[in-house]
Amino acid sequence: MSLIGGSVQFVNHSGMPALEAYQRGADTAMIASPMNQLEHSLVVQKNITSVEQLRGKILGMSTAASLTDILLREGLRLNGIPEKDVTILPVGDLGARLSGLQTGRVHGVIIAGIQTLTATKMGFRQLIDFSKLPIEISGSGILVRRAYVTKNSETTLKFLKAWIEGIYLLKAKPEYSVAALKKYVATQDQEVLSTMYAHYRDKLDTKPAPLGRVAKSMFYLLSRTNPEIPSGNPEGFADPRFVNQLESAGFFDEMNRQYGK
Repeated sequence: MSLIGGSVQFVNHSGMPALEAYQRGADTAMIASPMNQLEHSLVVQKNITSVEQLRGKILGMSTAASLTDILLREGLRLNGIPEKDVTILPVGDLGARLSGLQTGRVHGVIIAGIQTLTATKMGFRQLIDFSKLPIEISGSGILVRRAYVTKNSETTLKFLKAWIEGIYLLKAKPEYSVAALKKYVATQDQEVLSTMYAHYRDKLDTKPAPLGRVAKSMFYLLSRTNPEIPSGNPEGFADPRFVNQLESAGFFDEMNRQYGK
């Protein structure tokens, strides 16, 4: 809503809400996407050892129609568990979901990335690793309004240069990057910090051109949970022109010389 309202010009977020807005007629677009695979997990009470044992259980996600909601339902379907066989509740943010597990309010919750390590250290079990499922999705990309980036192409290119250089910096300077993570993720646990760093160092793409097929895959997930969304052309949501301009101008060659591939 902030993006569409014009109070911000660039958003780093899952593309799902902006794609839905695009399909409904908004001029939203994704101009960069450094990671087109899932990093989510379904984490459960330690006494649950198989997917079949999820039947009759209560599972938590963040909010209704959110990415965690959509992915949880698809993950269950791909593992042969109909939605009617479980109860899915909106629980809230990560802290609320983990608290729900601890108190026994829910039997399992969907979380993402390094949060899985946090949960397993608390004694919970990773039951479904969504990265191994046949789903392509942009978990975090740069979202814009076309009206803005078309009128402000130079600002857009400068923003992308700085943002992409940050990915190169992350990969090239471990100590600097871990120190930054320690400052902003509010943990002093060195194992968590090191695992987080290794996770994103390996998964982030330094040439983050958005892909039409990923937008199509994301729309498939949206349409399964909300068939009222207009079909249109979801591939048009991905706009690689700015990343392509940077490549033509030799920006990535310069980054590779400066930081190494």
